[in-house]
Amino acid sequence: MTEKKTTLASKLSLVAGILILINGLWIAANRAPIIFSSFPVDAVESLRGSDAPFWGRITFGLGGLVEGSLMPLWLVFAVVNLFSALMLYTKPTKHVLWGYLILVCSMLSIPIGGGFAIGLILGVFGGAMGVEWPNSPGKTFIGKLGRAARLDSKLFDMVAEESQALKQAAIVIILVNILRGLGNALYTYNAEIIINSLSPGVPFRILLLGEVSWDLWALVGSAINLIGIALVKWLILSGLIYLVGVKIAGKTAELDSITRVVAFAYAPICLQVFMPLILGSEPFLKFQWPLTIFFLTNIWMIIALVIGVKQSLDMPTGRTFGVVLLAGTFYWLISYMFINPTLEIPTLQFTVEPVSSILMLVSVSGILATLLGVFSRR
Repeated sequence: MTEKKTTLASKLSLVAGILILINGLWIAANRAPIIFSSFPVDAVESLRGSDAPFWGRITFGLGGLVEGSLMPLWLVFAVVNLFSALMLYTKPTKHVLWGYLILVCSMLSIPIGGGFAIGLILGVFGGAMGVEWPNSPGKTFIGKLGRAARLDSKLFDMVAEESQALKQAAIVIILVNILRGLGNALYTYNAEIIINSLSPGVPFRILLLGEVSWDLWALVGSAINLIGIALVKWLILSGLIYLVGVKIAGKTAELDSITRVVAFAYAPICLQVFMPLILGSEPFLKFQWPLTIFFLTNIWMIIALVIGVKQSLDMPTGRTFGVVLLAGTFYWLISYMFINPTLEIPTLQFTVEPVSSILMLVSVSGILATLLGVFSRR
């Protein structure tokens, strides 16, 4: 590992270790999760009902796991994380050991806030880079995910040309949807408890004390179902983009090339794992406030998809957007009409009413795609 590569992985891991330890010590001092809210609230009753005022909070740490005898254990993991980051720099010959320790300890920092979430992300990136030495950071698996999230067009060029990257693409889909599934499932599970609970006790602990309720077997079952469905949806979306971009727009590209590009464009969706950190009063639980992460990550993913498809099909940005828009519309239609009705997992879903609006959306998509030159073979 060159000095530059060692320094990058070590610096990311070191910053992560410091943030995680600070987050953990802060929680240990308070004996409670760190909660930032729009204004103080004493009773959960004031946050329930359709006339409740806007109130939102973000929490770092899991209530119920940090107040008792487990707290010293989380701090031990934080110290080991920081020590491993230092050792990754001073003794890089054991990079695999230090890298895996950083990865594991970073993920085990979730109960104490994950270094304000930033530490968790940096620790995963730094640890993974350490494990995959002597590959350059940008060519490691986690590095590719980071480059995809940064909308690096050269990354999509590389993925489109690497036939062996198809296995990595499948792993991306599985990893992204595990994280996405956890975030969606935990969020919807806790939101339903807050909205439907007849007793204020549990909603009080979730909203005001920062606890996160979960059903282990429901989460495992949801993750398994979601991975299977996600793999099918990935292939459907890739096939539709290939159909529109190659068969209709007349461009030249291989289906497996587009499939790889589409998979890496999903990278921003990983951030939906943080959805349970953000909760609000009852009207906002159902739509506005918590969906900030959901909508931002999906818009981010669409932008990455446009960049990736542009590199794969070698066409102007406007026309590429038309291809993605038309293919994405039919993908959404298939999901909405046939796939989503069969889902029995806790995840965010939306209903379009009246039904005639669906035809209008498809028509608008077709018109825009025509104006953007999708059906022109010039």
